[in-house]
Amino acid sequence: TEDSVRGTIETIVDEEEGTESEIFEKLINQSVEIVLTAHPTEVNRRTLLRKYRLISETLGYLERGDLHPYERSEAMITLKRTIAAIWGSDEIRRQKPTPQQEAAGGIAVIESTLWEAVPSYLRKLDAQCRVSLGKRLPMDAVPIKFASWIGGDRDGNPNVTPAVTLEVVTHQRLRAAKLLLKDMNKLYSELAISSRFTNDMD
Repeated sequence: TEDSVRGTIETIVDEEEGTESEIFEKLINQSVEIVLTAHPTEVNRRTLLRKYRLISETLGYLERGDLHPYERSEAMITLKRTIAAIWGSDEIRRQKPTPQQEAAGGIAVIESTLWEAVPSYLRKLDAQCRVSLGKRLPMDAVPIKFASWIGGDRDGNPNVTPAVTLEVVTHQRLRAAKLLLKDMNKLYSELAISSRFTNDMD
């Protein structure tokens, strides 16, 4: 299948529906806001989200052609064990979750998927802009934003009070800080340079 980013840009240019400059201008000025909600049909339990991701990663691992038979056997055991664990779990809560639990579920979606997927997509978009449009996305470009109603939507829910909203927002800020700190520590490890190679380390 054709790559969606490249295909969209090339189709617009080829069909003369916009110039390269116009496309670039639209990209850096657009703002898509994804709003997380606590609707029962849209929230999965955190434990299940982690298991779904493990299954996806394991299936990708099994597609490698250089796996040793032992490695493949271990991966299959992990896959079967994870599927069995899901089979024995409740996909939905049997009791109505509190706003705090709903917020935790929303954070789990960010941690398990969006935290890595969105930056990966933006790097891909930036690379395609360089190839097709001859320009890079500005560092301050924010084409995708996130918002949340969880813990703050007062549409008749008596459990959502100002105190609950403050608690949820504070917890979300702490989780965001921990995710950033985790990435900073990872970056620090990757960029560790001996002072023998640069005077700036002194």
